[in-house]
Amino acid sequence: MSTRYQAGDIEPRAFAFDAASHSLYVTNVFINTVMLFDFDDDSGELKARGEAATISTPTDIKFFN
Repeated sequence: MSTRYQAGDIEPRAFAFDAASHSLYVTNVFINTVMLFDFDDDSGELKARGEAATISTPTDIKFFN
């Protein structure tokens, strides 16, 4: 069974997982935001934390470690 999560817009564009902080970032092109979710390793569940940033037309997100 799949679970749906509200990412803040009608068309989330891109996402990136930050393994160091167990976080998922989702870009929303139409409302110019990046949303943040916490990831629970044990249950596999996401928990919305809200808006992480406001960026003009975020189309991609990458982490360079």
